[in-house]
Amino acid sequence: MYQNLNGSVTMANPAAEQILGLSLKEMGDLRLGDPRWRTINEDLTPFQKDEFPYVIAFRTGKQVTNVVMGIINQQDKTYRWILVDAVPQFHLNDQLPFQVFTTFADITARKKAEEEFVQLNKNLEELVVERTSDLESFTYSVAHDLRAPLRGIEGFSGILEEDYGKTLDDEGKKVIRHIRDNVQHMDKLMEGLLEFSRMGRSEVLRTSFDMRGVVEECYQNLTTAETRDNIRFSIDSLCLVHADRSMMIHIWSNLLSNAIKFSGLREVPEIHISVAFDKDEAVFSIHDNGVGFDMRYKEKLFAVFQRLHTTREFSGTGVGLAIVYRFIQRHNGKIWAESEVDKGTTFFFTVGKGN
Repeated sequence: MYQNLNGSVTMANPAAEQILGLSLKEMGDLRLGDPRWRTINEDLTPFQKDEFPYVIAFRTGKQVTNVVMGIINQQDKTYRWILVDAVPQFHLNDQLPFQVFTTFADITARKKAEEEFVQLNKNLEELVVERTSDLESFTYSVAHDLRAPLRGIEGFSGILEEDYGKTLDDEGKKVIRHIRDNVQHMDKLMEGLLEFSRMGRSEVLRTSFDMRGVVEECYQNLTTAETRDNIRFSIDSLCLVHADRSMMIHIWSNLLSNAIKFSGLREVPEIHISVAFDKDEAVFSIHDNGVGFDMRYKEKLFAVFQRLHTTREFSGTGVGLAIVYRFIQRHNGKIWAESEVDKGTTFFFTVGKGN
């Protein structure tokens, strides 16, 4: 359709009449500011007069394209979304247009589908949060309740060993020792589950701090003066982060503990901490010269109770990296590892921006 400077329509096709719910005569009687031109932006705020595409085209003499507007069909009073283009028309040698050719397409169905998609995603996110919370509650309850019978088994096996140990042969004593060792291991697994459940519900409290200070604090807490003399430990200047400091302490404590443990068989254990920058993102890394692992099994790294080495080789429950992974997720970050058997491992992680 064609519009003049006042907003009146001088020519329109039947499709325009149908979408607007107005006849050509009724459109010709419209003026800028007429309530029947009532429209809204995509963010649901009303268009101001100088925001109308045809007004901008008149004022600037330039084409305006792909403006989404919400309108009310004046005939059936239904709400419609339209996609508008406005092209200024000039007389020869004129600097300003004498009219604007406005086209629009009804995109109501598309907008409705988009809104349904957004709502579906929102519902899905809420369902995931709800199911995750239910699973965490279930995990906490199971882990907590299982510890009572475990303590009973531990207690009675201890009594059996103490009161009747002299009457048992070596095989009997060995069986009791196996029972008690496995009970203690299962108790550690239950404790890991409880901690994993608690960590998932903890609130992220972001503050700004230097990551190097956290790393140095964790390393000092995990080692003694004697062990530090045996480890070739180095740390670059890191950077400020805006994160939950207690969670970062947990992350670095776990990664450093693993690095110390898996490089402990080397004549000279080596651990190096550094940071690199990818665009605007800081990528922290911790490298060790330990036993490494087969990258074919990297997907198991951050799963609960999944271990790439046996408990006979190295102690652990397989929960620590799962908690680290969850904390990184809570910070909108990513974590991954690169490794080679007998050639060491490097863990990388990022800390995303807060909401």
